[in-house]
Amino acid sequence: MNNHRLLKLTVLAVVTLLAVALAVPWHSLAAPALVPPVPGGPGFQMVNAFQFRSAWPSRTWDYFNGELFNPGPEDNFYEAAMSLPDNITITGMVVYFYDNSAQDLVAALWRFDPATGDNLEMATVWSSDAQDQYRNLADTSIIEPVIDQQRYSYVIEVGMLAGSYNTLRLAGVRIDYGYNSQLPIVEKNP
Repeated sequence: MNNHRLLKLTVLAVVTLLAVALAVPWHSLAAPALVPPVPGGPGFQMVNAFQFRSAWPSRTWDYFNGELFNPGPEDNFYEAAMSLPDNITITGMVVYFYDNSAQDLVAALWRFDPATGDNLEMATVWSSDAQDQYRNLADTSIIEPVIDQQRYSYVIEVGMLAGSYNTLRLAGVRIDYGYNSQLPIVEKNP
């Protein structure tokens, strides 16, 4: 009799668990769908917002949610040095940002020649329109796209107007590139 009662309780427990399991909308427990990545590459270098510093030491910068913004009363430019592989071809610059401001953010990739002081704006992206969401914009029309680390240095510069505070923020900049030569194939000896 005791075994019979234990069997009934076990069956009741299993039926209850099944009823609960069938009632739970399992699709709501699944991981959220990932946003498809912005195409580019095959090589990438992502520059985090924490790598940018003010071009002028007397002007300020701050971070909100890990993103760069201009808290100061003056317009400001922020710069991050790039160290890209030599002899690659840049195929694009993708700027990730939050812009819910009437003011715009500008980001540019610059090449500097230390021997002459000349500089070249290789790519530029401007944000526009206030939208309460994260966005990204790309420039794929790169001027002089082949990297020459022996002759030039490379910098990403971001400009933000005064008073944008945390309604205009830079989340990051990605540089996409291709290789100009085939890499050697490494084979394992049999």
